[in-house]
Amino acid sequence: MNKLKYLQENHQDDLMLLVDNLYNQKCPKKKKEKTICHFQALGNTYNSDVFVRNYIEFMDHVTSIKPLDEVSQVMKKYISDNKVHFSEACLSKKQAIKLKSGHYLNTFSATDVKVRHIKKICKELLKCDLKFL
Repeated sequence: MNKLKYLQENHQDDLMLLVDNLYNQKCPKKKKEKTICHFQALGNTYNSDVFVRNYIEFMDHVTSIKPLDEVSQVMKKYISDNKVHFSEACLSKKQAIKLKSGHYLNTFSATDVKVRHIKKICKELLKCDLKFL
């Protein structure tokens, strides 16, 4: 116990580094698997292994056929004609994507939120079939 007190008093940084390393060896972090979500809608197949790309491509298509006011009724704060309407966190992480239509899409959200947007747009706004592959 005296040795531990000595280390805590005189070498606290080294001791904390040692404890962190030991913890990481004994309790390794498990990597979270990325969600791969392919789907078909509007006669297109969105099959990139990066889901955000599928989401952006889908939203590009939607905003090319529907006006912003209709899309924003479904998506609320996630789409805008000006990126200043998005949060500081979204802007600092460069998650405000400019769509081909000139509108901005906030991709700073969980995958399940994006999936809900896609489902809601297909069901309520476009009234089209959606099929997850």
